[in-house]
Amino acid sequence: MKSCCLALVGALCVGLPTAAQPPPPSAFAALPAMQSPAMSPDGTRYAFIAHAGDRTLLYVAQLATNQAETVINLINARSRAVTWANDDTLVLLASETETSFAARQVESFAPFGIDLNGDLSIRQLAGARTVGGGTFVRGRRLIGLERATGQVLASIGGGLYSVNAKSGDTDERDEPSGFTRDWVVDENGRARYRIEYRDKTDYFQILRRGGDGLWSVLGARTMELPELDLHGLDAEGELIVGVRPTNPGRYGLYTVTASGALGRPVFLHDTLDVSDVRIDPYNNRVVGAAVEGESPQWFDADLRMEQASLDEAFPNELPWIVDWSQDRSQFIVQTEYDNRAPVFHLYDANERVARAITSTHPELDSAELAPRVPYTYMARDGVEIPGYLTRPLGIEGPAPLVLLPHGGPADRDVDGFDWFAHFLASRGYAVLQPNFRGSGGYGRAWEYAGHGGWGIGVMQNDLSDGVAAAVAAGIADPARVCIVGASYGGYAALAGAAFTPELYRCAVSINGVFDLGDIFTMYRGSRDGRSAAMTYFEQSLGLEGRSTRGLDPASPAQHAAQVKAAVLLIHARDDSVVLIGQSRKMERALRDAGKPVQFVELEGEDHWLSEAKTRLESLEAVDAFLAQQLAGRTLRD
Repeated sequence: MKSCCLALVGALCVGLPTAAQPPPPSAFAALPAMQSPAMSPDGTRYAFIAHAGDRTLLYVAQLATNQAETVINLINARSRAVTWANDDTLVLLASETETSFAARQVESFAPFGIDLNGDLSIRQLAGARTVGGGTFVRGRRLIGLERATGQVLASIGGGLYSVNAKSGDTDERDEPSGFTRDWVVDENGRARYRIEYRDKTDYFQILRRGGDGLWSVLGARTMELPELDLHGLDAEGELIVGVRPTNPGRYGLYTVTASGALGRPVFLHDTLDVSDVRIDPYNNRVVGAAVEGESPQWFDADLRMEQASLDEAFPNELPWIVDWSQDRSQFIVQTEYDNRAPVFHLYDANERVARAITSTHPELDSAELAPRVPYTYMARDGVEIPGYLTRPLGIEGPAPLVLLPHGGPADRDVDGFDWFAHFLASRGYAVLQPNFRGSGGYGRAWEYAGHGGWGIGVMQNDLSDGVAAAVAAGIADPARVCIVGASYGGYAALAGAAFTPELYRCAVSINGVFDLGDIFTMYRGSRDGRSAAMTYFEQSLGLEGRSTRGLDPASPAQHAAQVKAAVLLIHARDDSVVLIGQSRKMERALRDAGKPVQFVELEGEDHWLSEAKTRLESLEAVDAFLAQQLAGRTLRD
C-alpha cells in the first residue's frame, strides 16, 4: 500500500511585488506558457503546447531532467490540444476558420500526427496535409485511442475510422447512417454503441452492436434537443450516458439497462451539473467525473487514492489530475488558487513527490492579484444569485464597478484564475460576475428560469440587481459603473445600456449579438432550415413558434436611441459563432442615433480570443476606454 504522505519540491517562488504598479496588460493577455500537457505512456516524457510571444511551439521534455528534447514550431493554425498515440508519436488537435459553402465563417478542427522518430513533419490524419496547408475536413473528432498500435479512432463524416498516427494510413471500422452523431468503443477499439439524431424529425436513438456483429436499437425517443450523451463503458462494460432527467433535473451519469431505460446513477452531484467526464486513455473506459470548482470523483480505486493524496498535499488548490502514464506511476497535476494562475506539477506516485513545472502565466507569478471569491446577492424577487466578486487591492470603500456577465447564456463563471477579471481588478475596478438565472451548471430549473428573459426579463434583471446589491454593500460607486461582456455577455452589456440606461456610465461588448432575429439566420441548418442550435435559441429566447419580429423589443440594435452610456464594440473578423456584422449593425444604429461609440475590429481572431496579439489589443482598448469613462478610478500608483 502506498503511503499518503506526499512531498512537494521545486515549488514556484511567489514573492510580494516590488512596486505598486500592477502587471502590464500583456501579462494577462498572454496565452498559456503551458497548455494541454500530456504524459507519454511509458512515463519518461511529457509534451505540451507553449506560447511565447507570437509563436506557438510544441515541446517534448524528459521527465528525468525536465529538459526539452524536441521543439516544433506550429504555424498557421490554432493548436488546441496534444496527446500521445504511443511512446514516439503525438496527436495534435488544431483548428482554423474557413468560409463554408453557405458563405459563413466556421471553425474547423482536425487531428494531426507527429512522428518523433521521423522528420517531425506534421501530418493531417486521414488527409495528408501539413498544418499550414489547405482546408480542414469538417466532422472529424477523436473517439478513442489504441496506444498499443498507435492508432487513433476518429469520426470522419460520421463514420468510425482507425488512423495510424505515424503514417496516416486509414481504415474504415464502421459505416455510419446519414444521421450518426457519436460512437462508443471498447478497450480493443471495437464499436459497441452509436447515437443517431435526425434534426428534421427530432428523432433520437441509441444503437447497440450485438455479439453477431449486427446493430439493433437499444432505445429511441423524440426530443427537440439531443440532450443525452454517450460517454463510454465503465469497468464492468456497462454503457455510461450523461443526461438531465426531469427528477432531479441535474446532469449526471447513469448506466443504461438492457431494455434501453436509465439504470443506476453513477455520479450525481447534490446541486451542480456534471461538467467533465474522465476517460482512461489506455482502455477508453469511464473512470471518473467532476463538477466545476471541485476535484474529480474517481470510480477507479487507484486513481481515487492518488486524488486523496493530492487533496491532502494541495489543500484549497483543487488539484486536478491531467494525465498519467500507463502504469500510473507518473502524473501531471494542475493546481489553482483564486488569486494565482494555474500551476502544473509532475507527480511521481512511487516516490510520493510532486515537482512544480511552470504556471500558465509566469509573468504573473510574482504579482499580487486580488482574491476572486464566491459572492451571492438577493434579486428583486427574493432569489439568491450566486457569482464571484473580485475587489481591487488597496482600495477601501466603494470602487468603480465592472459588471462582467458571462457568455452562453447557459455558461457559468467558476472558481479560480480569470485572466480578464483579474486584469480589471488590477486596474482598480471591483468586478462582479453573476451566474444569473439562465446560466448553466446549476440544473435544469435554474437554466430554464432564464428562458425568455433576455434583455428585458429576468436574466437582465438579475444583472441589474447585482449592481444594486454591490452599491448597497458599499462595494461599488453608483456613479461609476460599466457593464462589460463577451458573446452573450456582450449582448447583455448593450441590453443594459439600452434598457436600463440610468445604471451604466459605459458599456463594452466583445463579439456580441444585438439583433436577436439574426440568430436564426446564423444557425440555419441544412435540413429544412432546422438545427439543434436554432432549437436551443428558440427555447432560450422564449420564442415558442412566434415570429422573430417578436424579439425586436429585446434587441439593442432596435433601441439605440435609448442608450446614454458611451459604448465600445470589439469584434473578431473571423468570428464563426457571432458574425462581425452584428457589431457593425450596432455601430450604425448608435451613430444614426447620435450616440458615442468606438469600434475595434480584430484581424485574424476568432470568437474565443485565441490569439495573444488580439487579446492584448482588446485589453488595451478596454483599459483606455474604462479609464476615460470611469474618471477618478483609484489605481495603486
